[in-house]
Amino acid sequence: MAPKTLNDHGCEFGRMIKKDMDFLVKKIDIIGSRFDETDTNITKLFNHQSGRLPTWATVTIAILTAIIGGLIGVAFR
Repeated sequence: MAPKTLNDHGCEFGRMIKKDMDFLVKKIDIIGSRFDETDTNITKLFNHQSGRLPTWATVTIAILTAIIGGLIGVAFR
């Protein structure tokens, strides 16, 4: 005679626990896949941001903006 398992003739509480555990395992798998999707999206975002302007160009634009702002301020004084 084969031993009893929860699937065969287990008590009602044991069947409820197994059902709840199966449900939780499925939910954890869903959350894990969503985490993987989020991680992929963040990686894509960082890769996109790496195509930004070089530092020297950013500094040049900042200096030119300050000079133009100063000249406009002097002109309307």
